[in-house]
Amino acid sequence: MSVISRARRAIAGLVITRRVDEEVVIHADGQILATIQVASIDVHRRRAQLRIIAPPAIGIDRAEVFERRLAAAAAGGEHG
Repeated sequence: MSVISRARRAIAGLVITRRVDEEVVIHADGQILATIQVASIDVHRRRAQLRIIAPPAIGIDRAEVFERRLAAAAAGGEHG
């Protein structure tokens, strides 16, 4: 099971509906960590484009990229 799959099981989720140009705010302790904006939707291919606005300290990756980075960091840590 991947790190992402384990995290999904451990963390409560939220399913919402947004229209184009509407936003979702990600926050903790009253501080905004990031906003996600629906930019456009390609109905024919069932794809949505999201615009994510966050400070540079907040990492934002697709799940598969995050998994590769974790694996690379673990491999580098074992040899270093």
